[in-house]
Amino acid sequence: MEDMLQSHTARTMLANSELIIMLNQASTDRVELAKLLNISDLQMSYITNVNAGEGLIKIGSSLIPFVNRFPRNTELYKLMTTKPRRGCRIVKKILYVFCIMLLISSILISSYCIYKELKQNKEQENNFEELIEIVEQTNPEEKEQEETVINIDNLYAINSDIVGWLKINDTTINYPIMQTKSNPNYYLHRDFYKKYSSYGTPYMSEECSINTSDNLVIYGHHMNHKKVFGALEDYKSKEFYENHKIIDFTTLEEMKKYEIFAVFKTVVYSKNTFKYYNFVNFSNEDEFNTFVNKCKELSFYETNIKPKYHDKFITLSTCEYSNKNGRLVVIAREINN
Repeated sequence: MEDMLQSHTARTMLANSELIIMLNQASTDRVELAKLLNISDLQMSYITNVNAGEGLIKIGSSLIPFVNRFPRNTELYKLMTTKPRRGCRIVKKILYVFCIMLLISSILISSYCIYKELKQNKEQENNFEELIEIVEQTNPEEKEQEETVINIDNLYAINSDIVGWLKINDTTINYPIMQTKSNPNYYLHRDFYKKYSSYGTPYMSEECSINTSDNLVIYGHHMNHKKVFGALEDYKSKEFYENHKIIDFTTLEEMKKYEIFAVFKTVVYSKNTFKYYNFVNFSNEDEFNTFVNKCKELSFYETNIKPKYHDKFITLSTCEYSNKNGRLVVIAREINN
C-alpha cells in the first residue's frame, strides 16, 4: 500500500474508485488514505489496530464500517485463512497436488498430440510411397539404366484433381500435384485421398491452366526432414543447385523437363514485395523481362541461364522462416528439345 500511495497514477485510481475495502492499515498509510479519501477521525478508528475481519468499505462517496468475524473452527477457515501456521500446510498440500495433476495432465495431452501428429505424418509418408509405386514404371527399352517413367493415369482414375507429378532426382521431392480451381487451398491440409493431413499435398495455383499458362505456380508445405517442399531449402546452396538443376513435371499428356534459373526468398502480404505468384501469363515481352530480371536480381546466386521470351516456367513456392510471411521460391524454365 505504501508504494501505491507514492504513485500518482495509483492515487488517482484510488480516488476515482467506486468500491474500496480497507482493513487494518499501517500508521503512515492511514494518514495518506485519510487525506485522499476524506476519512474522518471516527472512521479512521475502524482501520486502526483492529482485528481481522474489521474495516471500512467505501462505496461511492459513502464510508461504511463493517465487522465480519469468520468462525475459526471450520475447515473452510483453515483453507481460506492467510494467517501463518493455520491453513498454510493444508493449502500447500492442495496446491502441490493440484500442480502435480496439472503437470501430469499437460504431459498426457502433449504426448497424445505428439503421438497423433507423428502417426498422421507416418501415414502420409506411407501414402506418398504407395502413390510412387503406382506411378513409377520401368522403361523396358532401357534395361541397363532402368529409366523410370511416370504415368499418372491410374491416379487420375482415383482422384481427378491430380494435374501432374513433380520429381527432382536425388531429392525427396517426388509428389503428385493437385488443383481445385473452385477451392484453391483445398489440399493445403489434405492428402491425395482428401483426408486431413498436416503435410497436405502440393497443389497448383487456381490461376494456372496446365496446358496454356506461361508459368505454373505450385505450392507445398515446408516440412521438417526435407519432406514435401522442405527439401527446397537445400537450393540456398549453389553447390547443391549445380547437382540438382533439373525438374521433371509429368502431366496426363506428356513429361517436360525444366532447368532452374533462379532461387530466392521474399515475403508476401506486403505492398512493396515481389508478387511472383501473380505472373502466370505474360501479356508482352516487357512484362516477361520484368519478371525474369526481378527473379535473377533476388536470386541467391547467378545460374548463367537466360530465359527468352515465350519460354515456359514452373515455380515452386514454400514457406521460409527467416522473415515473417517469408517464402522460398525456385523457378525453372522449360527445356525445349
